[in-house]
Amino acid sequence: MHSDNRLSSLELNKHKHNILFDSIVKLRTQLLLLEKKEKDRAWNLNGLSKLTDVINKHTSQPKTLFDSFLTTLVKYIEAVQGGIYITETDSLLLLQSSYAYDRIKKTQRVFNKGQGIIGEVWEEEKTLYIENIPENHFTIKSALGDAKPSAIMIVPLMEHGKCYGVLEISSFEKLDVIKRNFIEKTCEILASATANVMANQTTKNLLKESQKLTEKLKTQEDTRQNKIKTLTIKLDKKQKELFSKDQEIKELRFVFNQAKKNLSKLDLSLQQQKENFKIELKESLKNNKEVTEFKEQVLTLQKSNTDLEETLKIRNLKIEKLRKKLTDV
Repeated sequence: MHSDNRLSSLELNKHKHNILFDSIVKLRTQLLLLEKKEKDRAWNLNGLSKLTDVINKHTSQPKTLFDSFLTTLVKYIEAVQGGIYITETDSLLLLQSSYAYDRIKKTQRVFNKGQGIIGEVWEEEKTLYIENIPENHFTIKSALGDAKPSAIMIVPLMEHGKCYGVLEISSFEKLDVIKRNFIEKTCEILASATANVMANQTTKNLLKESQKLTEKLKTQEDTRQNKIKTLTIKLDKKQKELFSKDQEIKELRFVFNQAKKNLSKLDLSLQQQKENFKIELKESLKNNKEVTEFKEQVLTLQKSNTDLEETLKIRNLKIEKLRKKLTDV
């Protein structure tokens, strides 16, 4: 009986020990998970902070911003190669920055929508992660020779429902969920920065156009003012001419009025003379005899004048004949 009790007690203690051990293991596991989560969170925050600093530092220099952002990201996630492609037009994607082993490539590549995996991600606007890299895909040159990447991640740069470009990351190691989530988060920051860069560029272009338009309008305004000035001078000249003409017209009107007054006076004088003449004529007619005698005298004079003209003709003929004789001799 005592033996059975002792056995039950031992089994109970053992059971309690197992429960305690399991609790400790579970607690340790939870602590390790929490520690890893905290470590991952700190890693994420530190990386995002570095990339945010890069963006803030190079906001006004798009090319430097993309180069520095890509270099910082590739190094931070321990990848080997990367590229940033930015939309040039609605159907053209241009490689703005590329990175491989601390070497910034200068070559640029262009993709159309739907062309290759870069063009497909741009067209579909969905992240693509590949671990089974095709044999015909690119290889990466390193100090160890040529090697094919183990993982490729291509992320569209989306901001407010619009795709501004694509980010490509290649790695010799597979990218875990933490790094993939981190890359997607950094692409949100890069997309926002890209949108701002494009908006600033658009603003600069609009400002340049506005300045050109302002200069054009100023030139047009200057031309207009010069025309107005020229027209004003001409108008002043015309006004002066019109004023001078007006003065002449006033003087002529004055002369005309004076002449009109004089004509009126003359008309009155003629009327008076006419009246006087009528009176004189009446008086002349009273003396008929004097008039008749006067007519006879006039007739006599006319006759004498006719006789004199005949005598002069005869005399002229004689003189002409004599002149002719003299000429013949």
